[in-house]
Amino acid sequence: TSLQLSRDTTTLISSAWDNTVKFWQNGSCIKTLQHEYPVNSVLCSEDKIISATSDGKINLWSEDGNSVNHIAASDKNTAIRSLIILPNFGFASCSGDCSIKFWDNNGNCVKSFYGHSHIVYDIDLIDKDNITNIVSCSEDKTAI
Repeated sequence: TSLQLSRDTTTLISSAWDNTVKFWQNGSCIKTLQHEYPVNSVLCSEDKIISATSDGKINLWSEDGNSVNHIAASDKNTAIRSLIILPNFGFASCSGDCSIKFWDNNGNCVKSFYGHSHIVYDIDLIDKDNITNIVSCSEDKTAI
């Protein structure tokens, strides 16, 4: 359900509803990270692979594919819909519990935002140099 190019640009990383994150080179799958639930989003940070699943968890994996940390990220165990990198800070998530959350690089929730009345489907930075300029869209038919 999402794609990300590795930091060294040699590997394509995909997430899917078959509960996997896969690493691809030259059209061939070279590694699979198995999850318990469908994977909605995947990111490459400075030293980790970050995946978000339909059961409300964020998984931090080392680049070699060993699980680093599993985070119960959603207040109501609802799906984490999307992830984005927050430069020089960490990453952000949005989810079915109507929240947007900022996380540090170790997976600690630093701030939660609630402005939507329904599922938040996607988030992005308006200005890649300013993490306070974030936009979101929701099932409540708003973008804020």
